[in-house]
Amino acid sequence: LEEAKMGRLREAEQKRQKGLQSMRVKREEKQGAMESRQQRAAAIHEKQLLEIQRKASKDTTKVHGVKEEIAFIEQLTAKSKNVELQARLGQAEARRAEAMEASVTALHRKAERQQAVRARRLEMHPE
Repeated sequence: LEEAKMGRLREAEQKRQKGLQSMRVKREEKQGAMESRQQRAAAIHEKQLLEIQRKASKDTTKVHGVKEEIAFIEQLTAKSKNVELQARLGQAEARRAEAMEASVTALHRKAERQQAVRARRLEMHPE
């Protein structure tokens, strides 16, 4: 009887040990699957972060390019204004020169008329 009881206890213990081993295997499989999922999620997350960083770098490059383009346009605008101012200055100088020439010509004519008047006076009143 005792041997039968002992045999049943051994069988029960073996069954319990098999159940525990089976549970350990399932737990390890689940843990392995969970670690695998976490690794894949981490890899995907890293890939997404790199993509975001690449896009941000690309946008920064675009912004820098736009800033350079704006600076170039502003430089061209400033040069254009400078050319316009130089042209207006040249025109003003030309007008001043013409006015001065007209003034000098008018003075010469006035002087010639005055000299002609003096000459006529001398002819009329020789002293």
